[in-house]
Amino acid sequence: MTIDGALQVPSYAGFQIGTSTNRIPASAQAKITFVAPNVGTDISGIRGIFGNTTNRPLGKMSHVFYGEIPTYRKATLTSNAAAGQNKIVLTENLS
Repeated sequence: MTIDGALQVPSYAGFQIGTSTNRIPASAQAKITFVAPNVGTDISGIRGIFGNTTNRPLGKMSHVFYGEIPTYRKATLTSNAAAGQNKIVLTENLS
């Protein structure tokens, strides 16, 4: 899903992707991309409702993503990574 601008979420609201019994498969991956709006204020992302006097969020919002549970939940590094190294080697094949 691509959102052109911001997603305004009211107090005690939210959104859910997938369910505990119908999870998003890893091959599909649930992705939300925010892009700068074509018109209006240049604000993007998820925004809560803010109070007028304190500028603090009012209430709470929840975002629930149910994804496929992987076969391997953890992996072990074969050795410590060097500073600046952009690839790591694992003892397990997580693909």
